[in-house]
Amino acid sequence: MYLGDYYGYIDKEKLRRIRLEEKKEYFEMKKQRNKTYLKGQRGKRLYYDYEKKYVNQDGNDDYADYDDEELEGKDLERRVKCVYKKDLRLEKLFGYLKYLNGRKVLIRDLAFRFGVTERTIQTDLRWLENNGFITVQKNKTFNGKQTKNSYIVNPEKDKDLPCEDTFLYVMFVSKKDNSYYLLTQTTYTGRKKDRWDYAIQYSEFEMPGMRERFFDRIDAHALKIAKEIFGNELREYYKGHILTHTQKYCLKDIDKYGGLYNSYCKDKCYFTLFLLDKDIKPTQGYYWLKLSVAPRRIADRAINKCIKHIKENILG
Repeated sequence: MYLGDYYGYIDKEKLRRIRLEEKKEYFEMKKQRNKTYLKGQRGKRLYYDYEKKYVNQDGNDDYADYDDEELEGKDLERRVKCVYKKDLRLEKLFGYLKYLNGRKVLIRDLAFRFGVTERTIQTDLRWLENNGFITVQKNKTFNGKQTKNSYIVNPEKDKDLPCEDTFLYVMFVSKKDNSYYLLTQTTYTGRKKDRWDYAIQYSEFEMPGMRERFFDRIDAHALKIAKEIFGNELREYYKGHILTHTQKYCLKDIDKYGGLYNSYCKDKCYFTLFLLDKDIKPTQGYYWLKLSVAPRRIADRAINKCIKHIKENILG
């Protein structure tokens, strides 16, 4: 058998041994590559793209790809693929167990899939079980020996999962002249001071808020936002947490080959309410928008749902 200039003429047995050696080298390389986190950095695991090294522009995670002849004298880094923080890991672990649909799985395999230790994945599974997200089914062989467990998912608890993209919105509602008004964050001032001011239909309106990681801190954060806007906490007008909204949506994105693919996202919004009975002037950059007009000016579905909830269940 002739295999070209590199091998020349070779018999099948020798070719088989060569291919076995190449496969052995490949698996050894893959074994080393699967060590996907930096040892010695407690609590920090970085996941890399092992295909190629890149040049990091100014340390801002803006990676540039260079030809080989341009790489001399440059500091190369591996591009970070994904960091499974706790909230994201719980969300993805719940989704993966839902996909398994009760099939047996090893703790070791789950830990390897999410790049954490077995102790960490056991802690995550215990949290999901204690909070009613999953039910653990212990399985045994015909000889009575314990084997891999099954995890039965409660799909109704999906909306209560910790979410990586979680936001806190603070709703300020005030009654003036027998009408209710909603405080919005915008550049619109209500009157045209000069020719360059935008009309209301060309202005954007948003709710004051922030990204939120801890549900037990939303009261303190809401009072802090109120103090930044009005100069005091307005604790006597605070009605607390009124609504939690979770939504899933699909975005179209373009892959490296120019084709379209579906990118599935999920976010959660906590809403708190301040119900004012007097006219309090906010700082610059905020505008009192009439509550009946607000759904037409604000395009966010979650905020509109909260406005409807306030109208029907709180204001009557």
